[in-house]
Amino acid sequence: MEPAHDDLAHLRSLNEGDMSAEMYTFHEAIDELQRAEEEVLDNHKAITDYLQHALQRCSALLTLTRDVDYDQDAYATQWEELLNEQLAVLAQSRDLVAEFRSKMQQEEHISRRIHPPRPH
Repeated sequence: MEPAHDDLAHLRSLNEGDMSAEMYTFHEAIDELQRAEEEVLDNHKAITDYLQHALQRCSALLTLTRDVDYDQDAYATQWEELLNEQLAVLAQSRDLVAEFRSKMQQEEHISRRIHPPRPH
């Protein structure tokens, strides 16, 4: 069991009569949202670093083509590998963001059930 989940379970046992199942679910959703946010932000930083390095690799590969006798097959192979790597890395990041957005929507949905909007 994850430490944050243990904390929520412990909190619920201490407040057995005070915390409804709905409120517990809400706190659990907030905890999951915070973890997803941390993961997205950490990934964003890692992607920024990765892309800077990938740009250097792209530039170095392009520089090879300035030589009249460059190996076209080797160039095409390396360029394709680099593109595939970048696509995979970016797709993984996109999936993390999608999961984060899903958790935001889930938290908002639970929040509205617990605290319905008040008419003006």
